[in-house]
Amino acid sequence: MSGNSSMWRRRFCLLAVCALILSIPESPLCGQDTSPARLDADGEPLPEGALARLGTLRWRNGHNLSFIAFAESGQQLLTSCGDGIIHVCDVSSGKELRQFGEPMKPPPPEKLNLGAQYFLDSVKACLVAASADAGTVAVAAPERVTLWEVSTGKKLDSFAHNYEPLATGLAITGLVVTNDAKLVLTRAADEKIKVWDAARGKVLRELGEQNAVKRQTLWPPYCPLVLSPDGKLVADLYIGPPDQQQRQQTNELRVWDVNNGNLSWKYDEVVGANEGANSPPPAFSADSKRLASMHFNGSIHLCHMPSGIEYQVIETPKRKGEQTNAISLQFSPDGKTLGFLTHSGDNRRLNFEKSIQLFDLASGRYLRQIGSAAPRLRTNDDVGVMPRDDWILRGKSLAWSADGKTLADWDHGLVRLWNVDTGEGNDLSGGHFAEITQLCLSKDGKSLVSSSTDRTVRTWDIGAAKLKEKFEWPTDAITAHLITGDCGLYVSMRTTNRPNTETTLHFLDLPQARERFKIVEAEQARYYYPLMCSSASGNLLAIPAQNRQYDMYHLADSKADLSNTYLDLRGLDYFQTQSAACSSDGKLIAIGLDEGDRRLPNPSEHIESHVRLLDEASGSMLWQADVPAAGCRAVHFSPNGRTIAASSGTGEAVVLLETASGKQRGTFKLTASALAFSPDSLFLATGMLNGDVKLFYNGKEIASFHGHSGKVHSLLFSRDGETLFSGGAEGTILVWDIHEQVRKARPQKEISTEGLKALWADLADADASKAYQAIAHFSNSPGQAAALFKEHLKPAQDPEPAEVDKLVAALDSDDFEARQKAVDALAELGTGAREVLLKSLEAKPSLETRKRVEELIDKLKTGTPSLPRGILREIRAVEVLEGIDNKEARSLLESLAKGVNGARLTSEAAAALKRGAK
Repeated sequence: MSGNSSMWRRRFCLLAVCALILSIPESPLCGQDTSPARLDADGEPLPEGALARLGTLRWRNGHNLSFIAFAESGQQLLTSCGDGIIHVCDVSSGKELRQFGEPMKPPPPEKLNLGAQYFLDSVKACLVAASADAGTVAVAAPERVTLWEVSTGKKLDSFAHNYEPLATGLAITGLVVTNDAKLVLTRAADEKIKVWDAARGKVLRELGEQNAVKRQTLWPPYCPLVLSPDGKLVADLYIGPPDQQQRQQTNELRVWDVNNGNLSWKYDEVVGANEGANSPPPAFSADSKRLASMHFNGSIHLCHMPSGIEYQVIETPKRKGEQTNAISLQFSPDGKTLGFLTHSGDNRRLNFEKSIQLFDLASGRYLRQIGSAAPRLRTNDDVGVMPRDDWILRGKSLAWSADGKTLADWDHGLVRLWNVDTGEGNDLSGGHFAEITQLCLSKDGKSLVSSSTDRTVRTWDIGAAKLKEKFEWPTDAITAHLITGDCGLYVSMRTTNRPNTETTLHFLDLPQARERFKIVEAEQARYYYPLMCSSASGNLLAIPAQNRQYDMYHLADSKADLSNTYLDLRGLDYFQTQSAACSSDGKLIAIGLDEGDRRLPNPSEHIESHVRLLDEASGSMLWQADVPAAGCRAVHFSPNGRTIAASSGTGEAVVLLETASGKQRGTFKLTASALAFSPDSLFLATGMLNGDVKLFYNGKEIASFHGHSGKVHSLLFSRDGETLFSGGAEGTILVWDIHEQVRKARPQKEISTEGLKALWADLADADASKAYQAIAHFSNSPGQAAALFKEHLKPAQDPEPAEVDKLVAALDSDDFEARQKAVDALAELGTGAREVLLKSLEAKPSLETRKRVEELIDKLKTGTPSLPRGILREIRAVEVLEGIDNKEARSLLESLAKGVNGARLTSEAAAALKRGAK
């Protein structure tokens, strides 16, 4: 007995010691970060690596919303972006309380049609629906339907649906769930309505007929479902694809008995082709006894259910010269008022004004309009075709609170709440509420200026992470562009509602909004989506004009001078200019464009994308390079002008092109939506469609940050290159600390003698990616690089006439190798040989020699590829010296800049010194 007692005492002592050890707080020396998490101004935690958040997350989402509903007696709001996650927010503050669901990804780009590929950030993976009492949420993912309990976030049931995804992403286009969560009804574009037993995942019955349509079409049919609150009736609106031969399409509204599958009532309407999609889904009243539907002529028809007897018609207000697109109809909870969400405006410009119309159902009288707001500014990402998934989601974009006092809708990713009586909206202060399209620094680098499609420009105090000033764009501006060389200047484009009329560009300074000057175009630009690019010095502006041309303007303090040259893009058969950028000195312009062949049956499905480099002074093309993915949606020059980064519209690739040669320096397989170079041009930052920000050096990823809830639209480095700013689709700007990543990426290394020889040889390599690696290695060994270059690089001198004559004579040699050596040697002599070559033509050489001389003269004049290896090495060596930017490097550049005028080495060194002096 005593032995057992001793054993228990030992065990007790051991347990006590263990408890004591566990109770000792962990020492900071254990390597764990014990510092408190950083918070933003609203008390929200900042993502790892972020120093600050400029703006607020309240009411904002990074992706376009696809579902909204009130819950918990109107105290909470449910939203989803179609990614499988349901967000639960507090109605009084907009603060997110919790979220539930399972994250889902849309189909990969290769499974989508070309139209959907251009909208990767808008493609939905899931369709979401709530029961009438908002107690249950159904999520239809690419393979399964899952039910969730709203109050607890608990998964109730899940079953496979076996539908094939559409070419635009979604598999199911109609989804409803009963209040008791026992039945789920689904509909696909070419399928019957299926009534599912949610617990067993079995189809109980099918309603209607199967439709013969093409699932892979760019415009799949629009066929939402609406369930009556009592769960007994389901309304099925079917808008088939347009018949282009007959120039018409049919809208079919059918009401089915859920329990027996019988058709209770139907209505058919034949409308013009592509006009049927203007009809929103119908709506049941709270007592399930009435159905409201909208006909194409804009009238709202109310019928008794289930008989379908029409008892009232309401004419909606219209404004002359404008088109109204209906989005959603909803009865108020007491059934006395009908809410009607619309887009109204000039259809050609897609400059719609979104508003909610209210009607008194007892009298049929129009009550008032609430929620009216100026349309968002257009960006280069906007195109003339809305993703079809957005049409499919229309009926879920308006919701009444349980007490009928508040209406909720969304604008892209922004949640709007409206007081029904006063028309007042929820508080959106605290920052931008739409995507950040541009970022630039003030002259002293202490303030950040941001521009957004929410029609505002805001100036932020970076150190205090606070808003300093706010400016609102004029209501008639449809596009806006900050000239980044001078933050006190911006451009807004105004236009009339009629096509092919006058376009005016207004140049104003900030924050006074004083107009400095304006440019009036005689005819509206042919390009439906205007592109503007300005140089870093703010002295050059390229604006698309009529007939595939770019007008060039040189900007001064109070005027804009039209250049004598313009950029001519004629000669392309089928194309659209997607993006444009100017080099920092304004001498080069890069244009990203898509080109196709109209002779093909579907030219838009066979697009080839290019980057074209143009000389601003002459307007001539220097080179054209292919982009290895469809749609060149963004091009950017590095600050030193040596590299052009281009990203594809389908988000599949980012390519780095060498300005001097047009050859690829590197390619990254990324879904990039924004690009930015560091001030020293050595680091590349990419913003991603999923909200990530990645940092690259020497072709390798060195850091990745995640903080935005949606697409990253803009990026900017601080002047010292140790801070990165990113602007997201949700309207916030994150300030990232990249000091450590930059320092570790560039360790100072000693290069061996053999290594120096090899790298010197690589600088002259025709493979631009190999030379780019050599540039990075030299940049990490500044002392050795400067010493080596001082030994090999000498200021350019005028060539000896006798030497040039000898080389010109060799152009007529019968030996191919001798002729080629002469061509290369003359090219390396630069413009100093041009006069001698011109004189040689006066001697009437043979036709072959004349041809070679003329080609060489043209090459020396424009600097077009392919450049001789010696000149390429000199250009790349100057790039290294400019990046090193120490005393020895600047001294060597000053020496090289004193070479003979017109020589490529002389001009490159002088340009590098000029950039460094700013």
